[in-house]
Amino acid sequence: MAPPTRPTRPTRANNNNKDANNNNKDANNNNKDANNNNKDANNNNKDANNNNKDANNNNKDANNNNKDANNNNKDANNNNKDANNNNKDANNNNKDANNNNKDANNNNKDANNNNKDANNNNKDANNNNKDANNNNKDANNNNKDANNNNKDANNNNKDANNNNKDANNNNKDANNNNKDANNNNKDANNNNKDANNNNKDANNNNKDANNNRAGASSNKEAATMSSPALNIDEETARSLQGSENDNRNQIIQVRGQLDFLQPPRGRQQREHEEREQRQVEQERRQQGGQQGLVAANGLEETFCSMRFIEHLGNPQRADVYSPQAGRISTLNSLNLPILSAVQLSAERGFFYSNGIYTPHWNINAHSAVYVIRGSARVQIVNENGNPILDDQVQEGQMFIIPQNHGVISQAGNEGFEYIAFKTNDNAMISPLAGRTSLLRALPLEVLTNAYQIERQQAQQIKYNRPESIALSSSQSFQRAVA
Repeated sequence: MAPPTRPTRPTRANNNNKDANNNNKDANNNNKDANNNNKDANNNNKDANNNNKDANNNNKDANNNNKDANNNNKDANNNNKDANNNNKDANNNNKDANNNNKDANNNNKDANNNNKDANNNNKDANNNNKDANNNNKDANNNNKDANNNNKDANNNNKDANNNNKDANNNNKDANNNNKDANNNNKDANNNNKDANNNNKDANNNNKDANNNRAGASSNKEAATMSSPALNIDEETARSLQGSENDNRNQIIQVRGQLDFLQPPRGRQQREHEEREQRQVEQERRQQGGQQGLVAANGLEETFCSMRFIEHLGNPQRADVYSPQAGRISTLNSLNLPILSAVQLSAERGFFYSNGIYTPHWNINAHSAVYVIRGSARVQIVNENGNPILDDQVQEGQMFIIPQNHGVISQAGNEGFEYIAFKTNDNAMISPLAGRTSLLRALPLEVLTNAYQIERQQAQQIKYNRPESIALSSSQSFQRAVA
C-alpha cells in the first residue's frame, strides 16, 4: 500500500490567479450592474421619449435634447459592448494568468472609466430628462395660453357674430325703410303722373277752348264764305254751322213707331229685281277686263279702245258749265279706261272772277290740286269744323284735300284755273250747296228742327241756289236774275 500523497501547496501564482478571477468576476458583476443600470437608463429614456411624444412634440429643444440623450446611451451601450469584449479577453487571458493579469487590470481600469462615463451619461440623461420635463411644462403653459387665446378668440367671434346680427337687423330695418321710401316715391311718382295727366287734361281743355275760339273765329270766316255759296245772309250761314248753346243730344228718341216712306213693291217685283241684280253681278264677273279694267258693253273685245291721251282743256267737253261761274271737266276710268289700272282720276277747273266751287267733300279719294293760273281763297276744314287750310293760293302752288274733309274755294279777281289728281279711278264728291246738294234734298221741317232756324231761312237755304257745282258770286247772280 502506497503511502498517502501529500497535498500540494498552492503556489502564489495560483492564488494571484484566483484573486484575479475573483476580481474579474466582481468586474463582470459590476459590468452587469452597469448594463442593468444602462438598461434602466434606456428604459427611462424611452419613457422620457414617449412622454416627449405625448407632449405633442411641441418643443424642438426637447427633441434635440432627447436626441443627445439617445446618442449618449448609444455611447454607453458601445462602451458596455467594449467592456464585455474586454471581459471575454480577461477570461481568455485567465488561462494565461500571468500575461493576462496586466490586461485584466487594464481592462478593469477601462471598465471603471467606462462606468464613470456611463454614470456621467446617466447624469446627462437625467439632466436632459429634467430639461424635457421643463420644456413639457413650458409647452403645457403655452397650450394653456393658446387655449385661453382661443377662448378669447371665440368670445370675440361671438361678439362679432352678435354685432353682425345687430348689423343685419339694422340692414333689414334700413331695407324696410328703403322699401317704405320707394313706396313713398312710387306714390309720389303716381301723384306726379296724376298731376301731369291732370295738367295734360287741362292743356287739352285749354287747346279745346283755343280750338273752339279759333273755330268760332273760323266759323265767322266760314260763314263769310258759305253765305255767298248758298246765297244767304251770314246769320243764316252761322245757324247752319250750329250754335255753341245747342246742348241737344245726338240720339233722337222717337215716340211710337218710326217708318220710312218708300214706294210699295209686290212680291213678284222684288223677285224680278233680285234676279236682275244677280244677273248683273254674274255678267260683271264674267266680262271683267284684265288688270281691273271696267267692261262697258262688250265691244272692247272687237277692237282696241285703250287710249292714253285726253284733252281736258277743251271747253266743249266740260261736264259742268255755268256762264257766270265757269266750267269743270272730269276724267275717270269711264272715259279713259287706262285710269282703272293706276287707280287715278283727274279734274280740270276754270273759274271766272269771284266764281265759287260749291262747298263739298271727296267721298272716296284724296285730291292733289295744282294752281295753273290766277288765284283763289281756299278753306279746308276737318270733321270737327276746325280749319286745316285757310289761305290764298297762287299760280304754281299745290295743296292737298284729304278725303271726307269739307272744302270751299272762291276765285280771285283774275280768275282761277287748276288741275286736280284724285286717288280713285272714279272719284266722287258730295256738294253742300246747289240744286244737287244734300241741303236741297232735305225737307223744310228737317232743316228748321236740325238747325233751329225759321222756315223762311230754310227755304232760302234750299232754293236760293239753282246752280249745281260751279256757283257764281252773289253780285253776279243777282245781276243775272235781274
